[in-house]
Amino acid sequence: MSKNLFSKSIRTFFAVSLCIFTLSLFSGCSDDDNPISPTLTSYLSVMHASPNAPNVDILFGNTIIESNVAYSGLLPYQSVTGNAVTRLRINVTGTSTSVIDTALYLENGKSYSVFAYDSVSKIKPLFLTDDLTSPGSTNANARLIHLSPNGPTVDVGVTGKADWFPFYSFSEYSNFRPVTSGTYADLSVYLAGTSNVIYAMSDVTFSAGKIYTIVAEGFAGASGSQAFKLFVYPNN
Repeated sequence: MSKNLFSKSIRTFFAVSLCIFTLSLFSGCSDDDNPISPTLTSYLSVMHASPNAPNVDILFGNTIIESNVAYSGLLPYQSVTGNAVTRLRINVTGTSTSVIDTALYLENGKSYSVFAYDSVSKIKPLFLTDDLTSPGSTNANARLIHLSPNGPTVDVGVTGKADWFPFYSFSEYSNFRPVTSGTYADLSVYLAGTSNVIYAMSDVTFSAGKIYTIVAEGFAGASGSQAFKLFVYPNN
């Protein structure tokens, strides 16, 4: 190989190497300047708890998430964007008439529940942050939400044990609290401070490691689907 050809090859090698290094440098800078954002996710559940309200459609923004939801119907947790505002609308089924239209700020990684409650002429949302921390392998966690519009102040508990939830009135709610897991013959509602049982649910199971919401709903003195009752559902 001639000296000129050798020199030309060396120059070409260094020129190509410099181009590759430069491209790699700019590519690396580009990646640093435009990192991939992590997905932010929160979770939202909705319950229809207004005894005399019609069936409803549940919308996040303009999207119908669930349609024709009847009284006591529950929409389980849905994924929504975290650290952002979600517009929740509850419409009379098949119409654009909103009985609830609200904006909710949902923090990333947290879970929330909304209850559409009270009589239909006064329907409103109850917005709660749900602590879904595990209760461990022995206990369950439970909370009480009193959503009976004309219901009295009550105590709620299981037969033979101290009341789990003493003295709760309409629109009041508890935090989640540990309860001994197992199947109970009765989960009873008492007039507050008395032994007078006004409602009892039979054979209620609270499984170890599970989290439950107990809703007192319906109208005191009513019959049929609008009668006072307890509705129990798992959050996990």
